[in-house]
Order: sequence, then C-alpha cells, then structure tokens
Amino acid sequence: ISQSRQCLLHYEPILKPLVIFLSTFSPGPASPVLENNLVLLLNQLCVSMAKEPSILELFFHSSTGNGPSNLIIFSLLVPFVHHEGVIGQQARDALLLIMAMSASNLTVATFITENSFFCPILATGLSALYSSLPRKIEVRGDDWHFLRRDRKS
Repeated sequence: ISQSRQCLLHYEPILKPLVIFLSTFSPGPASPVLENNLVLLLNQLCVSMAKEPSILELFFHSSTGNGPSNLIIFSLLVPFVHHEGVIGQQARDALLLIMAMSASNLTVATFITENSFFCPILATGLSALYSSLPRKIEVRGDDWHFLRRDRKS
C-alpha cells in the first residue's frame, strides 16, 4: 500500500476484500507476529488516508443495517494504544492521524466521541499514570520551583 504510486484503496476489488479481512479480527490475545503485522497494516492505511482523506469514508463498516457505523481501522487500533514498543508507537501514530482527520470530518468525530470506547480507554490509561505519580513533592531548597539551565551557552 505504501509503495504504490496510485491510491489502490479506491478500487473495489482491493478495498472490499481488505475491509472483509479487517472485519474478521476480534479483540483479544493474538500472536505477537500477527499483532505486529496488523498494526503495521493499519498504520499504513492511516498514512494513506491522511494523504487522501476521501478514502476515510470507505472504511466505515456496519455489521447491521440499523446500528451505528464502525470505523474499523480505529476500532482495531484502540486496543494497542497502551502497548509498549514499536507496536504501541505505530498504533498511537495511526490514531493521531485519525484524530487529526476528525477535526475536519464530523462523521469521524461523532464516531470517536459517541460510538467508540476510546475515551474510557484513554481515561483509564491516564488514571493509571496519575496514580503512579509520587504522593508528595520533595522540597530540597528554596529555589525548587525554578527551572535551571544545566549548561551555559
């Protein structure tokens, strides 16, 4: 996908099997190789969407006719947001690209805020980080609140 000179995702013979393939994944433990390849593919798809925002709408998928649409790429990336290493970084980068696109796309913004579990997952992660902060700040002197330059120019 990333090496093609044309946007292949506009072609239904490529897009339809890709969306079907992505919709077969379910959250849960998988082999590290599969997770790595999945996140890499999702990241490349997000980079392609950032270059060509018109293909974003092609990845909304509805499993039922009356339920809310699912931005399948976003939904698959969210479970990897707190992973460490390359997988986590690629997932966070891809999610940032989608977030940037949501600023100009109301459908994406609505999906993220109303139909995804992104906000609770992000809040849980921030809560865990907050709870790991020290309970008290050690004051070692009167100038503890100043920023210092370690090296002189």
